[in-house]
Amino acid sequence: MSTSGSTKVKYHWIIYHIILPRVTADPLLPYADAEYIENLIESCRNYCASAEYAVYKLLYRILYSAWNQGFLEIYPAADITEHKEPKSSLRIYTKEQLKLFLNAIHEDPYAHRLEFLLALFCGLRPGEILGLTYNNFDSSTQTLNIHKQYTKDGRLPSESADPKYSCKKLEGERYRSFQIPDFVCEELVLRQEKNMCFFRTHPDKKDNGNFCISSRWKVKTLETLNQCVQPVYCSLYSSGPRKTFHGQRDCQRPDEYPCKSSIFRILQGM
Repeated sequence: MSTSGSTKVKYHWIIYHIILPRVTADPLLPYADAEYIENLIESCRNYCASAEYAVYKLLYRILYSAWNQGFLEIYPAADITEHKEPKSSLRIYTKEQLKLFLNAIHEDPYAHRLEFLLALFCGLRPGEILGLTYNNFDSSTQTLNIHKQYTKDGRLPSESADPKYSCKKLEGERYRSFQIPDFVCEELVLRQEKNMCFFRTHPDKKDNGNFCISSRWKVKTLETLNQCVQPVYCSLYSSGPRKTFHGQRDCQRPDEYPCKSSIFRILQGM
């Protein structure tokens, strides 16, 4: 069963944290019939809302691969009840929540404002934000060109205790170019100037042209972004639309605000 690095890590998690703790019988592969698989899927249902579908999808792939390679004479997955993927329950920020959130990140002392704005108003994924370089930004046309992401290599926890990050090219529809609002453009220009100023005065440090540089002057990581969400989020809400950085891209509709606008006009108009 051929899988990408990130899918490999996801399947590893499902197997070792959801499926194996609920295995009460371990029959040989030819005796793992549809009833056994159905009971196993059912036992995983209460783990979380998406566990049932995730386990079904993984076991379906495993059984198909085993049958396709000749390890099974009969294809048991054909007799398994199809499980539907649960609908996503995205929760968009209300205008009041967005106003409070924007005020909070504007005062954020850890200089993550640009990352928040790219997620909220440009819909970028965390890896796309971290992979953004000066070459991807045209200030004269206020255009971003998204064609790579900075993400963890697909190593399992047993293979590497400290997964490394690297840039990977995007494919298909994720490769895109679009115009951005004035206030996001201004933040990109300011961040680039700040980064370039530091590297000019510290020639011993290497400048790779990335926008999202940490206080250690290396490219930020997803863990850094998730940590920066928590204090802002917890100071505003006891409950609300997401607690990870990735979720911020789904909490606001970017097309609600024109490119010729500013963050302060948005706040004033709320």
